[in-house]
Amino acid sequence: MKGRKKPAWGLLIALFTIPLVILFFVISQNQDSAPGKGTVQRITLYPGEEKKTVEEREDIRFFVEAASSGSAIEKPAKDLSFYRAVRVVFHKLDHDVEYIFYLSDSEIDCVYRDSEGKFFLFPSEVALSLHSHPLLEDYGLSFASHPTAQWKAGERSFLPAETAGDWHYVRTNGQVLERKVSEGGGETAVLSAGTKPEIAFSIKPDYCNVLLVDSKGKELFFGNYSEMGEIRLEKEENLSCTVSCRWYQSEGADYFGDLTYSFWVFYDIPASCTSEKSEAKPGESFLLTVKHSQSTEIAVGLSFAGNFQVSGADSEGVRTILVTVGEQALPGQFSVMIWGSDLEISVPVTVLPPSAQ
Repeated sequence: MKGRKKPAWGLLIALFTIPLVILFFVISQNQDSAPGKGTVQRITLYPGEEKKTVEEREDIRFFVEAASSGSAIEKPAKDLSFYRAVRVVFHKLDHDVEYIFYLSDSEIDCVYRDSEGKFFLFPSEVALSLHSHPLLEDYGLSFASHPTAQWKAGERSFLPAETAGDWHYVRTNGQVLERKVSEGGGETAVLSAGTKPEIAFSIKPDYCNVLLVDSKGKELFFGNYSEMGEIRLEKEENLSCTVSCRWYQSEGADYFGDLTYSFWVFYDIPASCTSEKSEAKPGESFLLTVKHSQSTEIAVGLSFAGNFQVSGADSEGVRTILVTVGEQALPGQFSVMIWGSDLEISVPVTVLPPSAQ
């Protein structure tokens, strides 16, 4: 009788052991850093500043397979700043795995980095699928988004107050898409006196025409941007600049369109300070005149004994500083220092001996 019970015990052990083995296998697969191993419950995509949650099984399978398709490479062909990065977070049962897809306009130069920092080159057919995938909305193509324009002023850049027009681009499957562009929000740009407006485009236009007018609507320039020269005005004032651009449609072109960028511009003349005299004796006063300063407050410092009085700005924005040399001031070479938000000027002053004529 005892011999007949042995197979039953073996069956019971098998019934308990096999599920444990399967459970262990499932757990180990889900702990693996490869998206293709284990179960990915959902995916979070970060194309640029956007965030998208992917829960459809077909889409999850697409991105999992894409992240397993590449061939190992030492490093990308270009600097990473050249690519458009898409963070891809695979949410498994008990932890997350993050990959980064680096997409370029060319399907033969799209790469990805796995969770361990290793790089892989996408097969061209996978890169083409990524370019045209609805969830990415052609994010990998630099020309899918309409060209941007920036007004440059030294190290500062200003966006247009308004951008409007039509933009067309060709997807990798040959489909032509059109986007109506209408956006705003840029701040007032700055044009320094005696300089030429500098406008930078993300995609250089084939045609660019500029209309620059003053606050009364008087035309200061109208014509091709390449022919625009330095702008010289007698006073500071607000200007408006309309930049009309065209990218021609031609056979084999990846994009074409017409866009108009409108900039609000402040014509800025550098702050200056003049003195009615360069020499003064103890007890004498002289007047400094500050022009073209936008500073709400002005600070003054004297390197000699004396005092000063700063006037408020008049209707032209002119301020005066009355400086009095102290009776105890010693003779020699000194200066008056003037500071503001847009100026830092040192005016030389010679303090003469009291007996000097």
